[in-house]
Amino acid sequence: MEEQMNKPNEQLVKVDLKHKEYLSVSETALTLCMTTRNVYRLIQKETLKAYKVGGRTLIKKSDIDKLFE
Repeated sequence: MEEQMNKPNEQLVKVDLKHKEYLSVSETALTLCMTTRNVYRLIQKETLKAYKVGGRTLIKKSDIDKLFE
């Protein structure tokens, strides 16, 4: 029964991410199907550009798209 309750929430997260211009490291990891540690590695290698805003690390969705070009 818990699995059924979680599935609608997962769908809501996906819909919300489509409408955001910037994603957190956690949201980026979810989008790319990887761990947050690997996202930070991409940032450190300068493969993925990140922006620091008020102590938060944000990634522009268009920069994520550029990974696949």
